[in-house]
Amino acid sequence: MGVSRASNGIVTAAFGIGGLVAGSLIGYVSDRTQNRIGPQLCASVLYVVSGLVLYFAKHFYQIVIFRLILGIASSIADTMLFTTVADVYPANLLGFKMAVIFVFDNIGNMLGPLLGGKAYEHMGVGGIAIIAIALGLFELCMILIFVRNSLDIRRTLASSNVTQVGSLADKPVKPTINSGRSSTDTHSVVESESGFTDVSIISKTEQSHNLACNPNSHTPNSSKKRLDLHILRLLLQLPVAGPTVSIFVATGLQTVIETILPLRLFDKFGYSPATIGIVFLIVGGVLILAMPAVGYVNDTVVSRHGEYMRYYTIATGALCVFLSQIVMSLAGSYVVLVFGYSLFAISTMVVIVPAQSAFGDFINSSESHAMAQCYSLAWIAEGLANIILPPIASGITKWSQLHGFETDSDFEETPSQMMENWAWEPSVLREFASHYQTNLPIPEELLESIVGSRKQWPALTALHQIALATYDLRIHDTQTPIIDINQQFNELVDSITLIGRGDLSTHRVSMFTHMCGNYDSKYYTYIWSQIHAADMFASRFMKDGLDNPQTGRDYRNEILRPGSSRDPMINLKQFLGRMPNSKAFLKSVGLE
Repeated sequence: MGVSRASNGIVTAAFGIGGLVAGSLIGYVSDRTQNRIGPQLCASVLYVVSGLVLYFAKHFYQIVIFRLILGIASSIADTMLFTTVADVYPANLLGFKMAVIFVFDNIGNMLGPLLGGKAYEHMGVGGIAIIAIALGLFELCMILIFVRNSLDIRRTLASSNVTQVGSLADKPVKPTINSGRSSTDTHSVVESESGFTDVSIISKTEQSHNLACNPNSHTPNSSKKRLDLHILRLLLQLPVAGPTVSIFVATGLQTVIETILPLRLFDKFGYSPATIGIVFLIVGGVLILAMPAVGYVNDTVVSRHGEYMRYYTIATGALCVFLSQIVMSLAGSYVVLVFGYSLFAISTMVVIVPAQSAFGDFINSSESHAMAQCYSLAWIAEGLANIILPPIASGITKWSQLHGFETDSDFEETPSQMMENWAWEPSVLREFASHYQTNLPIPEELLESIVGSRKQWPALTALHQIALATYDLRIHDTQTPIIDINQQFNELVDSITLIGRGDLSTHRVSMFTHMCGNYDSKYYTYIWSQIHAADMFASRFMKDGLDNPQTGRDYRNEILRPGSSRDPMINLKQFLGRMPNSKAFLKSVGLE
């Protein structure tokens, strides 16, 4: 659409803004109306609408609207999914059910880009839009046919629990987390024959309230007034504030690590994007296998020791997150780094799963109809973490993006090509070059032959580099029609180097892999870097001496140390004492 890359930030922000606004409102609306199906239907319709907007989008603002609607739909769908699960399942099952949600979420995150990429290849943006419309319609049909209001299920379970109140009096009861308002706000935890405990979904006080609402029922607590907790009051409750902060930190760290890890793999180990992608697939697979276990273990601990164990689990997960980051920072090998990242991913789930479950525990043990608002807080915390923490981390680590291969493309080959000159200097070769068996120094005749070979056809070598750079630019120029890439390559190289290669049907282009890797349309940097490298070597090192300490310090301080924190031309000017030129390069190829 002709917009700049910076506009991607606007598109991303639109998704986040839509999600935050919807997440702030949908919980209140659902709790107020006591309706869980309506918001889910709304989300599915919005998915369809977002797909239609994308399908017919012709302008940038329409893409922004698409992302805004998609953010709203995603926020509503996620909030209501967690809410309906917490409405129905008791504490001794809630963690596992939350973990299952995350399993399918992770599967979607792995398959989504893969399937979306294939759809884009074959159908363009329209393919992505069709997928969004189809999934929205599928979700709409599933809700209309199969989904029941979770609050209706909750009331049904509450009624069945009421009939068991008398028998519960004879069972051992273990107090668990309460809402902070009454010592009677506890779950009933009943020992089962298997040795595990069976935790009621609804607290005794809520059962009492349900009895009060039934004219045929009677309970001593039926006159108790239900406390109305809105989203701001919920934040003042420690059992809610703690998990909210935990979700904010854990989710933010996930986003930060996912941003920094590729840089770490590239900078330290030099791995390609394909290899880096394999890391995420490996860790994603590990996470899918580990998450159900995390939920099951958490539920088992809660069943045996009470719901307060959620918070000990969160603290344990936070400690493991800290340790995993130490492992990643000190990793000296690819395997150790992958292990550290896997440990980090599992540890964040050890924080997030019990944190999400703690919301349900709190509402189920209180007298408030604020379940959806609790899970709105979870979504808001996640959204804010994704928006706030990555930019902060980028600011802290900004210098890591300005060194090594992250310098300007025009300059990144210059230091290495300049250092190659030492391998052609007789005085340097005499210091280390020797026979691998006898350890005798290199013969002078062989030394002269090696050094002299550098002067064979230097201009032709430069022309060949120019030919490759020209073809690389041409093949990536959308304005130049390419009919036969093999023929055009052969003809171009032969016309520039002025040497015919005989049979032009040979596929010499197949050896030119740079144009399909990280050097797409940037192969010219080799010949351009040679110009700067020759200038630095001839003007300073050859003039001042190859082993001159001051020249070496100047090179380190003015060329290597700044990296791309300042313009490469300024680096060269500081080192050379003038603006760079091509005289030394032209002389090296015999043209001056």
